[in-house]
Amino acid sequence: MNIQKFLPSPRLRPYIKQYYLAEGNLGKKTQDVFFADGCLEVVFNLDLTFYRNNQIEPWAKLIGQITEPLHVQAKGQGKSFGIWFTPHGFSMFSDIPVKALNDQAIPLGDIFHDAFIDAVGSHLERNETERLIGTINHYFEALLSKSVNAFKEKVTNYAVEQITHPRLDFSLNSLAKNCNVSNRYLQKIFAESIGLSPKKLQRVFRFQHVLQKLSRAGKTELTALAYEAGYADQSHFIREFKTFTNFTPSQYQQHSHPINQYFINA
Repeated sequence: MNIQKFLPSPRLRPYIKQYYLAEGNLGKKTQDVFFADGCLEVVFNLDLTFYRNNQIEPWAKLIGQITEPLHVQAKGQGKSFGIWFTPHGFSMFSDIPVKALNDQAIPLGDIFHDAFIDAVGSHLERNETERLIGTINHYFEALLSKSVNAFKEKVTNYAVEQITHPRLDFSLNSLAKNCNVSNRYLQKIFAESIGLSPKKLQRVFRFQHVLQKLSRAGKTELTALAYEAGYADQSHFIREFKTFTNFTPSQYQQHSHPINQYFINA
């Protein structure tokens, strides 16, 4: 599979991490599993069919927060264009409570305008990558100008930044105090904007940190990796890793990930 990555416009970069264009042949049916990464994603598939629970997913869809291992099947030879949001980024373009979208694939027509979706599909079909990115930038910049809640964004930005680092421990009380909000309000805006609690998001960040290390490395010293990532000990690390993947770290390294391998270190 060939993947190209693109940055959104400067105005969108606090909310959209990147765009990607993936092209390849997945054959008659390829199986893989995806894991929690703390982000929502919009995907447009052209001549590729994805299945979840043996049901065909929409060609244009929003993928909510993944909270447990997501097993997928895919087939065909074609391309996917993805919009990968920052943890709270999607909430800047929609007033749908993000937690309601967890572990779901939502038809994009339920959220955004059909004319926008059709334009993206047309650009993809015609290989008009530059025009495609321009259309997406323009559409989301227009949505952003209507939806920004400055205070809520400031609180969420600060809180996410504080818990991004895997070794940094925090208490909800201190985080809420530093944000000048109550614990209840902080939990509320995380549910609405991110779909996860602050503690759960930190666990996802920590898991993703070690997942990327394991995916890049050959033989890895698990005790050193657990300590470096901020786990209490190797046993704690293995339990957490298995919670997110259903694999131990050594089992994970023995399995192939024909699709997900291209996105883990994105």
